[in-house]
Amino acid sequence: MDTNNNVVSLASRTQILDEAALWVIRQEEGLTAEQQQQFDLWIAQSALHRQLYQQIEQPIAEAEMLASLADIFPYQKQQAQKAWFSQLPVWSLPSVLLLVLSVVLWPSMSPWLLGTNATPLVAVQQQNYNQSFQTQVGQQQQIKLPDGSKLLINTLSQVQVVYNSVKRFIYLEQGELHIDVAHNPKWPLEVIAAGKVLTAVGTAFNVVLADGKQVELIVTDGKVGVATEKFSPPVLVRKGEKALIASDKDEKVSVEKSVMPQQQLSDQLSWQSGTLTFSGESLAQVTKELSRYTGYQFSFAEDSLKQTQIVARLKVTELDDILTMLNNNFDVQANYISDKHIQLTLKDN
Repeated sequence: MDTNNNVVSLASRTQILDEAALWVIRQEEGLTAEQQQQFDLWIAQSALHRQLYQQIEQPIAEAEMLASLADIFPYQKQQAQKAWFSQLPVWSLPSVLLLVLSVVLWPSMSPWLLGTNATPLVAVQQQNYNQSFQTQVGQQQQIKLPDGSKLLINTLSQVQVVYNSVKRFIYLEQGELHIDVAHNPKWPLEVIAAGKVLTAVGTAFNVVLADGKQVELIVTDGKVGVATEKFSPPVLVRKGEKALIASDKDEKVSVEKSVMPQQQLSDQLSWQSGTLTFSGESLAQVTKELSRYTGYQFSFAEDSLKQTQIVARLKVTELDDILTMLNNNFDVQANYISDKHIQLTLKDN
């Protein structure tokens, strides 16, 4: 990946994070009608603006949510923290915001946020890890992170990992990942995808970002909290459960959970061993997956072919064998239209 692009991306993220911090403070002080319009324009600029605003706002919201989060973060200091926050007078909330922000933000704060000669209320915690990973068509990458967590990235995926002393962040910007989280209840890990925040301490789960909007979560060990509304407890997704996470035009998050039979769970995660398993999916769905792993585009000479149900376990690196299997078992013939375009048609009998 181009190093210069990484530098520009990090600088842009840091600037947006500074702006998000300022908006959180202004929100607590109360916005004028003009400021509200400016905020609406700012938050609508990109998914990254919404993600980083939520990242800054969330530590404040978490102070009210600690009791609800006890199932995820089971250590006794939560109750003391909740009592400390609840006893603060209303006028002290901006000071609390600055205290939290000085811990969460990156190593320096913009002069326009703190004042030209201003000093943070506490020393800013240094971010100790920041790395981007990207896979091409057909590639997978396994990374052991500095905390001992194991990250597996699927084909055509883009991930940024940012650790500081407060939290561990993994931004899924494209594709699919599986993370086996090193346990540390005082240092939670969040996966952020399309503005959806998934929080865990020591667990394992799979995340897919579909069409850049909907997030699919499968928990393979432990449990994961899905943030929905501010000051509301997270939706817990446990081992063996699948959750489809979406948001409407007003950014309201919905979570649809279901229990996955063990065989279905194994089939859906078989990509981790280099295979794809289909148990009655349509040929249209199968070819969509094959495109992700091979870079080939598929078309159909007859629309009826799209609904052909496929039961097979395929090695994604062996496209010729896959096409032979379709020919022999499903009477589907493959014709190469161009180097990267295959048309499927019913085989002549």
